[in-house]
Amino acid sequence: MTEMQKAKAKNAPFGVTFPHAVSSPTVYRSYTVEEFECLPDVEWLVDGLLSKLALAVIFGPSQAGKSALLLDICFAVGYGLPWAGRATIQGKVLYIALEGQSGLRLRAQAMAERAGQPPGDWISFVFESFSLLDEGDVAGIGRLAAQLGGVALIVVDTLAFAMVGGDENSSRDMSTVVANAKILQALTGASVMLVHHTGKNTERGMRGHTILPAAVDTTIEVKRTVMQRSWTAVKVRDGVDGVSGAFELEVVDLQPDRRGQPVRTVVVEHVALQANLDEAAPRLGKHQQVALDVLTRALTATADADADDAEAMPAGMGINCAIDLVKAELDVDPKRRSERASAAVRGLLAAELLIEVDSILYLPEGSDT
Repeated sequence: MTEMQKAKAKNAPFGVTFPHAVSSPTVYRSYTVEEFECLPDVEWLVDGLLSKLALAVIFGPSQAGKSALLLDICFAVGYGLPWAGRATIQGKVLYIALEGQSGLRLRAQAMAERAGQPPGDWISFVFESFSLLDEGDVAGIGRLAAQLGGVALIVVDTLAFAMVGGDENSSRDMSTVVANAKILQALTGASVMLVHHTGKNTERGMRGHTILPAAVDTTIEVKRTVMQRSWTAVKVRDGVDGVSGAFELEVVDLQPDRRGQPVRTVVVEHVALQANLDEAAPRLGKHQQVALDVLTRALTATADADADDAEAMPAGMGINCAIDLVKAELDVDPKRRSERASAAVRGLLAAELLIEVDSILYLPEGSDT
């Protein structure tokens, strides 16, 4: 065979002409049915709910309790303890906290004390900015996981803050998020859990492009009604969809701070699931939902701005300031914004989603993102 013939054969194996030279064809492996059945069974990080090397999303509206419930899952995995009656495989957790950082240390401390476990190194937190749209950031987390000796679970809280500058409704941006999350899985051998929110219409599920719910292995929805907080595994690849449970946020008193002020946080307490919870769900109007989202972010940010004060007392805001914040976000006739914003804030107070003390608004004790 001449050199030209060799070159043609290389560029056109099996008689197929390729537009570019093929340096080395990919080697594929086929499996018969018998061989396929001999492959390892699915390994569950949380039995029947979260498999090893899974891509998962936990989502829900503001104040539903997502972060507290997720940290409870992390604690169970970190110590190898059962979660909601389900066995776990012990492994380290890497938690990328992009919002609500100030309360995480207290919650982790409270959970360890309640379970009689040493603080240990079961979880490590990252507070620097991180983007799932940036391959350099993904590689950096991969290196950090290796420095920690390997991790079993990586949490990204929240997806919105992990794709700043991107568009949740863009197929291109959401595809990049999914692809980079899978790269993070491959780099670390860990499951990746994204924390996300519902849209304005909570009945439509998580907000953003449908590429995300289609791509993930596990989807956990968290709800809060007047009667109870609950979670449902909407999707479990290789498992059973629809399993659910209920929980409460129990207020825990820790050691007073250096000024002698009380320090409180919340931990998850699993309880029996009540029937027909959706019938008791509060129905928020469009403006009330906007107000709840705006004020939850603002009050959480106020707490994060001064961690010492946040540990001693809840973050508060004057009611007039709150109305002004909401007014700036409402898409209504400018002449009616003040009226609509005031009505929305008053509606949240009536629904006990905000509390007022001496004209200062607070998130309810035990509320959570």
